[in-house]
Amino acid sequence: MRTHNSETREKLTPACALQILKEGNERFRANLRANRNLLQQVNETRDGQWPFAAILSCIDSRTSAE
Repeated sequence: MRTHNSETREKLTPACALQILKEGNERFRANLRANRNLLQQVNETRDGQWPFAAILSCIDSRTSAE
């Protein structure tokens, strides 16, 4: 899992952001777990969070996100 700060997010191109999302989707489809160090992620984001994408979905749980 990747955490971003303001500098890394500013350098992120749309193509790179899309690639990160595709990699995550492939991991999900293959039912693979990501090795995450949650304490490290908390420490890396304690001064703020810098998301690189927003995912919009329907609130209706009967509808798939795709």
